[in-house]
Amino acid sequence: MTASKTTVAEDLHTIADTLTHTLGHSTDAASRIKQPGDLYAAIGAMEDAFGGLTRVAESLARAADNLAEDGDSLYSTDGDVPAELLREAASALRALQRSTTVDDLRTAHSHVASIGRRT
Repeated sequence: MTASKTTVAEDLHTIADTLTHTLGHSTDAASRIKQPGDLYAAIGAMEDAFGGLTRVAESLARAADNLAEDGDSLYSTDGDVPAELLREAASALRALQRSTTVDDLRTAHSHVASIGRRT
């Protein structure tokens, strides 16, 4: 029996699919979160997830840059220059790191940190 090898794309697809499926089940979070601590934990989990996505995006941007260096051996089915397309893809992936999403989540997380429920 041989071990099954998956590609990076297959691995990322599986992770994204699992995350999307899980988030789909938690869309009713507003009705399920009753304590500030639960909200704090949920925002923290989102902050961690988005932070991880930006690290993956940077890794993919480096891969696009590496492929662009080998652009002469690549072709594009629509006639565009492959190296230029790869550099544009890398730039778009790096834009995720400039996104304010993680900062916004960090801000929301810090606002909720000190809140508790009176008993």
